[in-house]
Amino acid sequence: MKRIFKIQLLAILLLSLQTQLFSQENKAKEATSSQEAFVFIESYLDGIPNVRDSLIAACDLLIGSATNKEAATSIAGYLFNRFSTSRVMGDESVAIHISKNYFLNGKLEWQGDGGLALLRLYTEFNENSLLGMKAPSLDLQTPDRAVLSLYKVKSRYTLLYFFDSSCNYCREQLPSLTATLSRFSHLNITVHAVYSQTDTAGLNRFREEFAHHITDSGVKWNFVYDPCNTSNFHKLYNVLSTPRIYLLDQNKIIIGRNLDNPSLNELLDSEEKKHSRMHSVAEGFVPQYLSLFDLSDTTQYSQAFNPLFDRINRENPEMLNPVFYHIFEYLAGSGEEHLKQCALHVARKYIRGKAEYWYDPLFTDSRVPQVVSHIINNSIGSDFPLASFFNKRGRSYSFGFDRNQYTYIYFFNPGCAICKPFTHELKQIHKTLKRRGVKVVAIHTAGGKNEVREYLKETKVPWDVLYYNPDNILPLHQIYESGLLPMTYLIDNKGIIQAKVINTIKLLELIQK
Repeated sequence: MKRIFKIQLLAILLLSLQTQLFSQENKAKEATSSQEAFVFIESYLDGIPNVRDSLIAACDLLIGSATNKEAATSIAGYLFNRFSTSRVMGDESVAIHISKNYFLNGKLEWQGDGGLALLRLYTEFNENSLLGMKAPSLDLQTPDRAVLSLYKVKSRYTLLYFFDSSCNYCREQLPSLTATLSRFSHLNITVHAVYSQTDTAGLNRFREEFAHHITDSGVKWNFVYDPCNTSNFHKLYNVLSTPRIYLLDQNKIIIGRNLDNPSLNELLDSEEKKHSRMHSVAEGFVPQYLSLFDLSDTTQYSQAFNPLFDRINRENPEMLNPVFYHIFEYLAGSGEEHLKQCALHVARKYIRGKAEYWYDPLFTDSRVPQVVSHIINNSIGSDFPLASFFNKRGRSYSFGFDRNQYTYIYFFNPGCAICKPFTHELKQIHKTLKRRGVKVVAIHTAGGKNEVREYLKETKVPWDVLYYNPDNILPLHQIYESGLLPMTYLIDNKGIIQAKVINTIKLLELIQK
């Protein structure tokens, strides 16, 4: 029933269009008839969603509703001119559709200025680089004559920037372009700058002249050119003038074309908000999702992550990075040892060695290896990581694990609300620990020699209190799990971590075994 109603509605619409545009023979003879028809067309198009497929369907309906070829030609010509000259990004796609499906195939006779040759030129120079299309491949040379493929550029966004060293507008606009890139550099953007001429000297002059701006942009710039004019990039990307700017996503899909600085700024702002929303959704989703599984049981790893990875990659690949980023960070940042071990599994199976799925090398090549190394170095069964510590006299301290059966290392901060009662409990059992061969060492995470002396004077604890060498390159929390206090390690006489995050009751149980 609904289908019949839709068909009837379409028939009424077609009849209405024919009636208003073409069927009134007396109006067709008047000079104002075309203008009235075009006013109706504009009114009709105003009610169509600004979506490529919807606009194309609307244009096909308008052209197809004409009662004769002359009227169809007039409508098609008007629509082509409207969309080919539109300042709305993406409208070129509609113009190309009309050109190829009504004029270049001979169905209608093109009557516009410049003849069919000009129409064909417009079509051929735009049809390969429309919004939503995969960017045409470019294998161009760097200034040192190495070949760099556009598809080898690994980043979340690629700004394809065609320029000419003799283009005054390129020179005038570059500072504002680099300022925009600097503002959005956190989005992981790479500029693929294509010099439109063939001389190396002009390319190098441009790079040298704007080296300061390029460096300050905070993003990577690849400079390439086509010294032999074999790539056909002028036609593929409609580079009839410069600058010409395209924005590509991580899959090299064109999401912005014929951009100027204001429109690029607006587009990147929109992309930033989109990614912020995706990360917000992922951050809320991850804890709830992981709570469905017992991750202390390693046999549940595959059940938890394999279907999720495959489904997101298949149905919504843009969410893959946000979801698995937050899974890794949530697990790695947990105080639970079994969740940290699960983070190692996620890194190994879904992040490291999966470069084709990840766009941010800072995360995959820096952050993840650093966190993985930190977890492994602090895992039970690993050697306790050694760093430079000093005692109250400012002298270098050696733990001397082999001189005691166990060493109980306790990271604390006097300002920590839990650390104070914990210290009191430790004081009460210290003699028992000492009799059983346990040496206690406390590490002040927020002080130097003066703070350690003041603390010892105030608390009179019977164990060594140390401070971290402030000249070390790495902060304390990047070596040890000292972010959550109090943090404790039980180390055997070989320097191996036997237990972590253990209170005084658990400590007494372990040393009695």
